[in-house]
Amino acid sequence: MTPLQITPPAIEPVSLAEQKAWLRVDDAREDDIIAALVTSARVLVEKATRLCLITQTWRFTLDGWPHSTADRGPRWLNRVEVRLPIAPFQSVVAVRVLDALGDARDVAAAEYVVAPAFDAARIRFTGDPPTPGVSMGGISIDVVAGYGDASRAVPEPQRLAEAIQAQLKEVGIRVTLDPLEFAVFLRKVRTGGHDMCLIGWTGDNGDPDNFYYTLLDQDAAVKGQAQNFAFWRDPEFHRLMLAGQSNTDDTQRDAIYRQAGGLVHDQVPVVPIVHTSVPIVLKSSLEGFVPSPSLDYHFETMHVGK
Repeated sequence: MTPLQITPPAIEPVSLAEQKAWLRVDDAREDDIIAALVTSARVLVEKATRLCLITQTWRFTLDGWPHSTADRGPRWLNRVEVRLPIAPFQSVVAVRVLDALGDARDVAAAEYVVAPAFDAARIRFTGDPPTPGVSMGGISIDVVAGYGDASRAVPEPQRLAEAIQAQLKEVGIRVTLDPLEFAVFLRKVRTGGHDMCLIGWTGDNGDPDNFYYTLLDQDAAVKGQAQNFAFWRDPEFHRLMLAGQSNTDDTQRDAIYRQAGGLVHDQVPVVPIVHTSVPIVLKSSLEGFVPSPSLDYHFETMHVGK
């Protein structure tokens, strides 16, 4: 199956203005060069991650249809199926077959069913598909893929990962991005199958123990169920965590966790990047609502005013 891009993205995931702001360039003399570099970077990222960032159309060419399972079950199971190796999948635009004269015939959408999936979409024919009349490149399938038409459609973790990748490259560190479905991602990072990862955390109760111990203590670095994804183990830090858990004096606990924070600062097992802003939408008539940093809301204190 040979891929060919037939419609490139209409825009780039990072705008020229965003890139110029990051580069601290305030004139237009190098706009064409910067724009070309952004495009080149996007192409390299798409190749490395096997993902189409902005909506684009690709044509996949086949010499013949994959073999069906004609001898393995009842007739209704014997259907030709084509897997589409592109993500994020959006839609199938057209399926065409060349006849013996090289003329293309559109296969009606009613003759096949599309099973959409992020990275494992399939086309399954309801009957026998038409046989190409040429021996090579007689079948083409046009597919639309991408996160969306706008740069904001690209997930922020993806854009952030690309920015980190570019910055590390500047200091000689080459990074390969490996985006995964979240459940697969969690299994991998909990077993230590990564060199570096991006992940977030929402505190449960606002206590520093719920961050430091839960995310950085050696007790949380057990492969298979780890939440200390850096697998950082420091005996002094562990001692401080146990001291903080067994102490009820706020002043003493403050000193303990400040000391623990110093160890994290000096050894850098993790790098905090951003704190999210959580949008809250409510009716103006709702009274008694109190925003919570841990997203723990007490509905018994709320009521609808007159």
